[in-house]
Amino acid sequence: MQRGREISNHFDVLVIGSGVAGNSIAHKCADAGLNTAIADYRPFGGTCAMRGCDPKKILVDTAYIADIKKRLPALITSNPEINWKDLISFKKSFTDAIPQKREESYKKANIAMLRGKAYFDSGDSVIINNKKYIADKIVIATGAKPQKLNIEGENYLITSDDFLELEELPEDIIFIGGGFISFEFAHIASRFGSNVKIFHNNNEPLNMFDREIVFKMINYSKDIGIDVILDSPVNKIEKNGSQFIVHSAKGSFLGKVVIHGAGRVADIDELNLEAANIKYGKGILVNDYMQSVSNEKVYAAGDSAAGAPPLTPVGSAEAEIAAENIIKGNILKRDFKIIPSTLYTIPPLAGVGLSEENAKKKGLDFKVNFSDTSNWYHSKKTGFKGTYYKVLIENKTDKIIGAYIFSPNAEDTVNLLTIAMHVEITTEKLKDIIFNYPSITSDIKYMI
Repeated sequence: MQRGREISNHFDVLVIGSGVAGNSIAHKCADAGLNTAIADYRPFGGTCAMRGCDPKKILVDTAYIADIKKRLPALITSNPEINWKDLISFKKSFTDAIPQKREESYKKANIAMLRGKAYFDSGDSVIINNKKYIADKIVIATGAKPQKLNIEGENYLITSDDFLELEELPEDIIFIGGGFISFEFAHIASRFGSNVKIFHNNNEPLNMFDREIVFKMINYSKDIGIDVILDSPVNKIEKNGSQFIVHSAKGSFLGKVVIHGAGRVADIDELNLEAANIKYGKGILVNDYMQSVSNEKVYAAGDSAAGAPPLTPVGSAEAEIAAENIIKGNILKRDFKIIPSTLYTIPPLAGVGLSEENAKKKGLDFKVNFSDTSNWYHSKKTGFKGTYYKVLIENKTDKIIGAYIFSPNAEDTVNLLTIAMHVEITTEKLKDIIFNYPSITSDIKYMI
């Protein structure tokens, strides 16, 4: 419980979850003068800041440096000496202070802090540590968690949270599932000398990206020593002394650690949603105002809400919408048409809009610009071979309908292409713009 003042059991707004979405909503509501509380059973801060995007990117950027000799052997005589334990300590210098900073910000904003797991008792109340709290509006912003795989020995799996706390990096690592976590962490671990395997149950990993570019990234991953095993569902994990045996459709393999990388689901199954008449599927079912379709007192945002990709920027945008509607009544609708996404491998894979396969399914008339960029300036000077781009341009309108890039700084290039798609600029007009040179985004003119 928060110290310094007595906590009421009745609030204008009660937010469950202190991640990107929950934190934003709580502060906006408190700033608007609403009596606001925030609840979490873990240290205040949420996944992105504490256990996800931010600390992961620290490891990614360091791993980028760690293999520079392999990419530029004619220039670099030896790899930089980066100790894994020191790297984890460096990562903690960013994450360890977050809960205290969050608490201080809540105290300053007069937001009540409730600690413990929350579950609904009725349509407008929750129970936390055996005490009932009532609120005029309740926000579900509980994020996501690893999905159940329902395989024998699943209890031996560790999560991405655990990986980010490893004081020593195991020599042999196996990832179950070919999702974001597996490929991103595999690219980190392999740069620090681990033998890495990724098992995926079908032949279509990362299907939110263009399939052809995904397989270019997979080929690159294999070239740096990551064993990507597709069409190989895992059916059993067993412990064998200090190692684990992973039994798959393509044989059995040994690993020192086995990591869950098969996707995450909304963390809502312990909220007792039925008691509050809150409808849900893969997440809380919400209308365009981020309001529950079945309980008008409840809103949801971020990974716990259904209907949009589980990405941190999406959660932030949903939080803005939910907070505005809680404060002023339902005046702002969710309308996300163009959402970019990045897989932070080394180099990254980024994309926005339609894949070639989906554009064909829609019957669109378009052209495809596709090329290996290994000999382009920015790939060549950093030693990356096997980089590519693909841009889809609708013939009738001359507008970009999709772009996928596997290349250094791909996330920045795709951000600029996302703007171009939002403002619906034609490629001819885009070519007329003068960009800084040499900058990574100046390559756009050669892509379109």
